[in-house]
Amino acid sequence: MEACNWKLMIARALYLSSFCFPLSNRIFITQFIPREKSTNSTELMMELLPSMFLLLSLIPAAYLLHKLTLRKESNTVTTKFGVGEPKPLPGTMGWPLIGKTFEYISKRRRGLTYEFLKERWNKYSSSIFKTSLIGETVVIFSGAEGTKFLFSNDKRLVHVWRRSTIKKIFPKMEKPSSEHSRTLRKLLRSILKIDVRREYIGFIDEATKNHLQAYWNCKQVSLSDTAAIYLFNLSCNIISGIKDPRKFEKIQKDMQDIDNGLRSMPINLSGTALNRAIKAARHIQKELEETIRQRRIDLSGHDSSSVMDIMWHLILATDEKDQSFFDEDIASNLASFLLGSYSTMQSTITSIMTVLKGSGSFREAMTDFIYEGYLIPKGSKIHWTSDATHKNPNYFPNLGNLDPSRFLKDEVTPYAFIPFGGGPRMCPGNENA
Repeated sequence: MEACNWKLMIARALYLSSFCFPLSNRIFITQFIPREKSTNSTELMMELLPSMFLLLSLIPAAYLLHKLTLRKESNTVTTKFGVGEPKPLPGTMGWPLIGKTFEYISKRRRGLTYEFLKERWNKYSSSIFKTSLIGETVVIFSGAEGTKFLFSNDKRLVHVWRRSTIKKIFPKMEKPSSEHSRTLRKLLRSILKIDVRREYIGFIDEATKNHLQAYWNCKQVSLSDTAAIYLFNLSCNIISGIKDPRKFEKIQKDMQDIDNGLRSMPINLSGTALNRAIKAARHIQKELEETIRQRRIDLSGHDSSSVMDIMWHLILATDEKDQSFFDEDIASNLASFLLGSYSTMQSTITSIMTVLKGSGSFREAMTDFIYEGYLIPKGSKIHWTSDATHKNPNYFPNLGNLDPSRFLKDEVTPYAFIPFGGGPRMCPGNENA
């Protein structure tokens, strides 16, 4: 770094001096050479001609050195992983806009995400490569070391990245404050404790009996659909205390529209899936805010529920400055909880009945950094998937044998088995699994 500094200083000095010297020569000539004693203009120009050629040659040379030095300095990224000239990332983008999206999704649905990764590992001889997914240039990190790097540097070098559809449907999820996130995570851990969940046993038992009588009474049913209705009904009660059948049906329809909108093209025109999802999210937000305001009125009149749902916990909670959360913030978080309970139920049932698909998520680079000699520019989208380690024979051999205990052995490589993610965004329910 010191070498870069003195070269930069010399380059800038030469660059500036190339403009200063002509000015100083002119001052010297006008002040110290009287006009009556000076030679004619032709002789004077001939005397100054060598100096002018020298100065003119210094201008492009100084400028070139100046730009090269700045370029080298800007491309040299200093992190704890070292300093040096980065290598270009391997990988291909595929078709414009489409990229490799269809190929990736197709293999992911068939449980073949590892094959997608392995093909590129062998092709590029690298555990990190770039590709194009969902219209974005994505850098895919693989292996336990890559996963460890992302989890260990979450909120320092990288942060969570969400698709534009999510930001449009849930705008408050785009940039939550770190203080709010920490407080909410602590609160969720307290809500998920066994003592708190024990309070819901009686209610869950009664709701289960009512559901069986209404939907399963001596008739053939679709397991996926009826189980989703049952579980989402429980979630609505436990999360927001919604028991009105009409409100439940409306919220269920809105959640279906939101779920469709999240997987649609980011086109917000009347009649599109994204437009319907945005309207549905606004309706749910409005319903929850009205319920929260009524809860606060009930609280002032000492009329609270005997069994506290998650909405009650959030209403009574305070941040690190002992201030209550705003109603719109509480409603936004409750809406995300409801969406999570709605979308994950069906995927969980599907996964159990077919194949456990590799999970994963996306991050975005907060600054330039170097990983394994490759420059990851600021703003790059980064993707990791558990299939990169869970189905990798280098970490777990004999994958064709039914041996669930392979993940529980003491010699498992750290960050190779990541069923709950890791880092600050680790699933808060991991302690209850």
